[in-house]
Amino acid sequence: MPHRIVLAVIASLVAVGCATPSERVVCVLDFKVITPHDDQSHLARAIPEFITSELAQTPRVLVQDPQDVDRYVTHRGKSWMLSDFGRLRGLGRSLGTDYFILGSVTRLGENFVIESRLFSVERGHVVPGTTFRQTCTSEDAILVQVGTLAEQLRYQILARTPPPINGQQGVVQGFSVSRSDIGG
Repeated sequence: MPHRIVLAVIASLVAVGCATPSERVVCVLDFKVITPHDDQSHLARAIPEFITSELAQTPRVLVQDPQDVDRYVTHRGKSWMLSDFGRLRGLGRSLGTDYFILGSVTRLGENFVIESRLFSVERGHVVPGTTFRQTCTSEDAILVQVGTLAEQLRYQILARTPPPINGQQGVVQGFSVSRSDIGG
């Protein structure tokens, strides 16, 4: 078992070593599902997988495989990941992650509320202004809303990513991010 952890850390460091200063390394963690129905537990992985595939298509964003994180923390359990920001920060530093995307799905009556937050490893807390909530009237409507959520997360990550070294403006999936957009 320990050799798997070492391999996961090495794989993450190799992937991170390929990042340039104008790129951000992001990992989408499993979402917490808060519902009285066990039949919706699949949403814990389905939503992060959708967000991961959307962000993976974004230039200047390197998306870590959440399985690398799973292998690293399996022996410790994962329940602390959404509440112990100090340990999450340490994990991010070990894996070379810039941001974690944390989230939950809560069922309230017939509605579902999806919430996500962008956690900065550098700062050790959730980035102010990056908490997003979407309400869905059914489980089927969740994937439509998750697309909107992924777009908002993409914008927030790119707004905090230094521009390419050549200083040119970058256009990403309908978003235009320039030096003035990120305070440069």
